Amino acid sequence: MRTKPGRLEQFHFTKVAVHIDSCVVSGAEYRNSNEDVVLTRDILYPALRQVIQTHAALGVRVVFKPQSVDDCSFVKLDKVDLDKHVQFISGGDLEHIMQTQLSTEFDTAAKGPLWRVLVLDAHIVLFSFHHGIGDGLSGLGFHTALLRALSSPSSESDAPESVVAVPDLELTPPIESAPQPVHTHFMDSNRFSATELARFHSACRSNNATITSALYVLAVAAISEVIGETQYRTLSGAVPISLRGLSGTPSEAFSCEASVYNAFPHIDNAFSWEMAREIFIWELWELLPGHFGQKRPYTFALSNLGVFDGGDTTRAWRVNGMWFGQSDAYVGAAIKLNVVGLLNGGLTVCLTSGLSAVGDAMFDDIANRIGELFRALV
Repeated sequence: MRTKPGRLEQFHFTKVAVHIDSCVVSGAEYRNSNEDVVLTRDILYPALRQVIQTHAALGVRVVFKPQSVDDCSFVKLDKVDLDKHVQFISGGDLEHIMQTQLSTEFDTAAKGPLWRVLVLDAHIVLFSFHHGIGDGLSGLGFHTALLRALSSPSSESDAPESVVAVPDLELTPPIESAPQPVHTHFMDSNRFSATELARFHSACRSNNATITSALYVLAVAAISEVIGETQYRTLSGAVPISLRGLSGTPSEAFSCEASVYNAFPHIDNAFSWEMAREIFIWELWELLPGHFGQKRPYTFALSNLGVFDGGDTTRAWRVNGMWFGQSDAYVGAAIKLNVVGLLNGGLTVCLTSGLSAVGDAMFDDIANRIGELFRALV
């Protein structure tokens, strides 16, 4: 197993070490065809064992010295005790719970894995992980593996023991080896039904736009309207873009492979299909810019993970809902739109922001306006 983190991995380890980032959270609602079957310890632990024994990133810790990034290294764990890293709770507001998870850093000195799982009301699984071991798509990879393990339990993993032996696996190579061509305090989400998503997708196709580009313009319109009269003429928008298509890394693998598209759209509270058709010329991200004491680099960032296949009623287990959030609250975009869809279950847009970025009233207004503009198009 490689022990040296890549540049992006070191970048994220550094951001967390100096307390300007925390983690990524990916949530999914699991349902069984038998309504009496829920996610208990006896059902979940054997499935998690399969997932851990499939993904090397779930069985490592990191040794990190902020004063000497070159000394940063991955260390394979011999075992993972699920009782220490999986929590079952009942009741509570999902958005508040995700907000709390996003505000909780990982203690790399604790010599444990760089992830944790929270199970809410025996159905919703929130998987929180250090950005140093994976990007947003890695969260979908976790839920893909967990859904598969629940649906096809291994004969070797029937027992629900909490201690999982970590096998010898190889971490995904860092993106630079491929061939070349924290704290969040606000959380809100808009969930759109499968019917609304189908209509929105149809409108995008008929106007030669993509779902991501249309959501980008929705964000511009919503933020512009809430800002109102201002001396400024443009916003600064960012869209993280996966590099896995260049590296060939499988979608389910844990890896940090993201670039970013950024532009300066004019402040305009009217939605424009013309703008949605014209944006997104791909550019490479410049790592480690000097952000402290400077303007935030972006007004907003839109991260669209695409569509997750959560199965249907013909399967024993299926996913009925998805959520996605990320931190980077201090020096990242003031507002983040975290988007994930279900193949047969609609779309969720989770908004996150930092306390020092926007006021809570403005944040709520923007979240509400995005929902209104979306539904006005369908």
